[in-house]
Amino acid sequence: MTLCEGVLRAVVVAARDQDGWRCTELGDGRAMVDTGRTTADSEPVRLYVSEPLPGMLAISDGGETLARLVDQGFDMEDQVHQMLWEDGLYAYRLTTVENRIYADTSLERAPYTLRRMADGLVALNGMAVAVVPATVRRESLADEVEGFLKSQYTSDRVQRSPNVRLLNGLTIKPALRVITASRPVLVQPGAATSPTQSYDHAHTLFSLAARGGLPMDQRLVVLGGGVESWNAIRIRLLAEVAFVGFWRHRELFFDFLEGTIPDDAVMAPPGFDVPMVP
Repeated sequence: MTLCEGVLRAVVVAARDQDGWRCTELGDGRAMVDTGRTTADSEPVRLYVSEPLPGMLAISDGGETLARLVDQGFDMEDQVHQMLWEDGLYAYRLTTVENRIYADTSLERAPYTLRRMADGLVALNGMAVAVVPATVRRESLADEVEGFLKSQYTSDRVQRSPNVRLLNGLTIKPALRVITASRPVLVQPGAATSPTQSYDHAHTLFSLAARGGLPMDQRLVVLGGGVESWNAIRIRLLAEVAFVGFWRHRELFFDFLEGTIPDDAVMAPPGFDVPMVP
């Protein structure tokens, strides 16, 4: 029996009418719970749930919260930002494991823990606006990629944070969508300054897109820096769910957008070899 049909069924059914909760199996032993809540930028707040031991649930945000904050200029090296982050986690009795917000709970406490974590994620997602005013926020990789795309296409063909409804009914929200001459392409930049969060966010996003039937040639990850800035295994794992380009070699992913689809999903320049994952 799946998580959605089993241990999560009563929790999700009870919250469905009031909050619009929805449970989707991911096929890797986890279930994704859409809580009906959204961030200040209208992005859906989702929980990823597994059952590591009978009667116990592990709940995380999949690394999405910190990835969003970093993309908006939140600096975990800044003492003030770090203090706000830690205070927010403490207030909602949450912790982090490898940059993922995490909580575990018994089945009896699951309804309360899931709601508490959903509320906490909404609060934590709002921190970027509170501590980094737009007038002083430094330009993110997403801003740079957006500017590059608008220099190649008309502005109305480059959309920031679109809501994209997939064939299976799920809605995802990539950083960018560009309407090329041949097809629309979803683009998710990943900053080299926050590799774990960037990897987690992009891999989760395009894994959902793949399950929702979005063609491979409509999925593009743009990683900050060059090939040497990233772990080869992570590059190859991303390439299983999307084409992967690099900001330093933007001419290669621009050719991809223009309709030149390479045999290798990793668009590395000549002289760079990214070995396959064993």
